Amino acid sequence: MLTNMVTALEITALGMGLVFSAIILLWAMMQALTALPFGQNTPEKALPNPNPALTANEEDEIMAEVAAIAVALALAEQSQSTARPLPQPPTALVSAWQLGMRSRQMYEKGNH
Repeated sequence: MLTNMVTALEITALGMGLVFSAIILLWAMMQALTALPFGQNTPEKALPNPNPALTANEEDEIMAEVAAIAVALALAEQSQSTARPLPQPPTALVSAWQLGMRSRQMYEKGNH
């Protein structure tokens, strides 16, 4: 009986030791990765103009056009959204879990 208890305590201590050593190893690796310089502390250099023929005003106009296109695309995507409010359950006997499962099943049937 005593040997079983000693064996159980040894296995428990070994398991806890492995868990804590793994946590310490991960912590040390994170500390090492944050200590290495990956260019985040270097000062930003001004990027050269990719098209030197453009003036700053022309470049601003192009950026405004790009922004307008992005907004138009986002609005078009938003208008095509299939999201709709869930209908109220017929009775108060439906739990939140049942409502979630039924909603998931309805969504999956609608996408297939």
